[in-house]
Amino acid sequence: MIFIAAVAVRTIGFGAVPGGFNQDGVMAAVDAKALSQYGTDRFGMRLPVHFTAWGFGQMSVLMSYLMVPFIKLFGLNVITARLPCLICSLLGLLFLWLFSKKTFNIKAALTISAFAAICPWHIMQSRWALDCNLFPHFLIAGICFLLYGLKGRKIHIVLSMLCFGLSMYCYGISIYTVPVLLVALSVYLVASRQMNIKTVLLSALVYLAVAWPFILCMILNAFNLETLELPFCTIPVFHNSIRGADIVFMSDKPLQQLLDNLVSILKIIFQCSHDPLHNEIPGFGTVYIISILFFLIGFFRMIKGAKRNTGTAFVLIFFAVAFLNGLITRNVNINRANMIFYPMIIMTGDGIYFTATKIKYAKIAIPIVYAALFACFTISYFTSYADEIKEIFLEDFGKAVSYASSLGGDKIYITPDSQYEGFAHVSEILTLYYADVDSADYRSGEFSKKYSFTNDEDAEITVKREPESADSVKFGRFYVTDRRTQ
Repeated sequence: MIFIAAVAVRTIGFGAVPGGFNQDGVMAAVDAKALSQYGTDRFGMRLPVHFTAWGFGQMSVLMSYLMVPFIKLFGLNVITARLPCLICSLLGLLFLWLFSKKTFNIKAALTISAFAAICPWHIMQSRWALDCNLFPHFLIAGICFLLYGLKGRKIHIVLSMLCFGLSMYCYGISIYTVPVLLVALSVYLVASRQMNIKTVLLSALVYLAVAWPFILCMILNAFNLETLELPFCTIPVFHNSIRGADIVFMSDKPLQQLLDNLVSILKIIFQCSHDPLHNEIPGFGTVYIISILFFLIGFFRMIKGAKRNTGTAFVLIFFAVAFLNGLITRNVNINRANMIFYPMIIMTGDGIYFTATKIKYAKIAIPIVYAALFACFTISYFTSYADEIKEIFLEDFGKAVSYASSLGGDKIYITPDSQYEGFAHVSEILTLYYADVDSADYRSGEFSKKYSFTNDEDAEITVKREPESADSVKFGRFYVTDRRTQ
């Protein structure tokens, strides 16, 4: 019943809510289409292990590679682009259940799963296509398989390392979080005599067999070397990248950045982060604001139980590495700190269960309160939030571009101010999607011959933020003008 409810709230209106298409999700989809047709990204790079993306800032590849079979079968659209995140999110819930059942008693595991099913963060991230949102799901899968492999079949340890290896292609911060997580888990397991050095080394080999192309990519970029083309992939170097500045140690003011990051990660944990609307609906928080008390109860219970329970020790290590990530990642927000939410969900769910068993009537009152919060969140998500997010995800711009492209003009001038003033990159990537441009035309220059991202006053067909004549066709905040009919 919990899983059915979880599936329902994540699939009702799927593709329509959130409306529009976030620019990072569009970029993943456009590159996935190119991969499905030509085995390259939109720039023509063959099977890259990391995407060029904006040029100055890169993007992880796994989301796009997972989109490829859906695009092959059903074409490129908002549903095929978002399906990988939905499927991985539901699998994340399954692995959370299996991990909790192995770590706690059945009632505590059910409580944790029920809380995850209605958790605002988990619901919201499952319904749109942001590449980094795959990251926590692969981590919980890896930790779950590792726990089962300690006293079960060793194939589970292999599967664990495969999940950790694949997680490297979910998000760039994996380069300094996943190795730290694996080392911390290994030290704990060897110290507690649950794993020997030989098994640790063999596990590391499995992990590296999957992760080494991405690790090598980061090394090549760190030393500003050259792109390496291998028979089965391309390991790119991005000479104009600004991503190195995302690490606090490379900041101009590292101590100030560290302090700012500490404040930011604490705000995320204690539900006062005030992130953009695509990450958080005001008034609800990522795990509901009232959950702070239950989280703290669960946190101290994890500390108390870590010595005798391997699963709780895993949760603490997972949380500690996630907290460390929040400290060293510049401008950390809900997206960048997303690996912290599974351990937070486990701690909060366990805190709820403990409270319900210790306080009279709490097992009746707590479910009623959370049911009311979930109902309010769901109503908000599908009504007022749905109206607001489609503007943030530029649904009207997409409609305007689609209409302008259908007019058949030789040259279309599109405003570079679709999201930020003068930032033509967003207008371009959205046009590639909404005009259904073949990546071969993008590479050959045919795309740039037809589409220009300037506010030209004399163009035959324009997409702008203001009408140019009484005949301009309005799409929300955007107007399409066809001067050939005037």
